[in-house]
Amino acid sequence: MNGGEQPASAREPRILNDLYGLLRGYRWQVLTFCILAATSVILSFAPHVFVWWLGDRILEQNVLPDDRTLALACLLLVAALAARYGLAGITSIGSHFIAFKVQRDIRQKLAEKLAAVPLGFLENQRRGKLSKLAVDDVEGLEDGLAHIIPELTACTISPLLLMAVMFAFDWRMALFAVLPVVVSF
Repeated sequence: MNGGEQPASAREPRILNDLYGLLRGYRWQVLTFCILAATSVILSFAPHVFVWWLGDRILEQNVLPDDRTLALACLLLVAALAARYGLAGITSIGSHFIAFKVQRDIRQKLAEKLAAVPLGFLENQRRGKLSKLAVDDVEGLEDGLAHIIPELTACTISPLLLMAVMFAFDWRMALFAVLPVVVSF
């Protein structure tokens, strides 16, 4: 560790607070894209629901759906998948726009701070160090900011939804499936 550096464990909560602070001006947009991402994840289960519905009709009720019902179900499946991928695309594009706005805000704040710094400080800096900070380091935030919104939402919603469905069908099976996760912690 260098003189001013903190251990990684001490930095982690601060990093999350800093990230939250960066997104402070865009909370409603982030919330909107989280809702769209969650809806996209829910719609991604449409093929599984379709196969379950069809299997239930054939195996349990010994009835093959008539052509009109089957065509309507297929149409709903296609519409759900189109909506799923459309929402995923909108979420991805929107979260990238938020990331670009945050980068712009950071660069503006950085420029304001550099304008207030004494000229002697700037002369003592290595060539390219400040431009690396303003360009490369700020650019590195884009991946994390742009992908954290849809991916964190999906990674949270999917297992919760699957657990809810498992508990709805058979609570004993769901409990047995969740048991290894509980024991591992």
